[in-house]
Amino acid sequence: MTGWSATSWSSGTGMPAIRGAFTVTAVLRAWGESILSCDAATYRHCERTGFYAVAIARELGLRASEVESVQLGARLHDIGKVRIPSAILHKEGRLSPAEYAVVKMHPIWGLEMLDSLDCPSAIRAIVRSHHEKWDGSGYPDRLRGEEIPLAAAIIGIADVYDALTTCRCYRPALPRRRALLEMQLRQSWWSPQVYAAFGRALGQRAGRHRSGLQYGLRIRASGALA
Repeated sequence: MTGWSATSWSSGTGMPAIRGAFTVTAVLRAWGESILSCDAATYRHCERTGFYAVAIARELGLRASEVESVQLGARLHDIGKVRIPSAILHKEGRLSPAEYAVVKMHPIWGLEMLDSLDCPSAIRAIVRSHHEKWDGSGYPDRLRGEEIPLAAAIIGIADVYDALTTCRCYRPALPRRRALLEMQLRQSWWSPQVYAAFGRALGQRAGRHRSGLQYGLRIRASGALA
């Protein structure tokens, strides 16, 4: 169902499976947090994206090890943004085509940063493909449909929701219902399976509005919900 396996955690590490998995996970988490802490906004975005992504992954019935991959991948998905010049990353107003081209490099840069570590393939797929879209309009590889790894698709929809519902330097946060409407108009970006799981995770079953996320998820003070 998922297209990737928990065994990928220790692939290529040269360590026993259980020990290797624990060591790589701990190193990646600490490494990513130390880098992203230099940009508080990106750090908080990655953290919130992880909260949403975990809820979606559980709705999809992923195994515990796969949910862990999704959570760690969420923490690292924007790691490449540290290479984007601050004048572009924090620009107030619309980006020029040239500036947007720079922003769109961050998945590739993130993957290059992971090359120095024995990074599991599941995490690498998230970092590279979280901006791919079901209809083929995403980047950097213009993947479409089932070509997109499920974990990356989960991070992708959580990423968009958090981006819409938090303040950015170029626009204020959208109210929760407005954000959901904007996403409804862009359903072609995600598989029906992932979009439906996102809706369930936000309590939108059968068109009913319920605040909060399932599985005891709590929105922190920096909260993304309006």
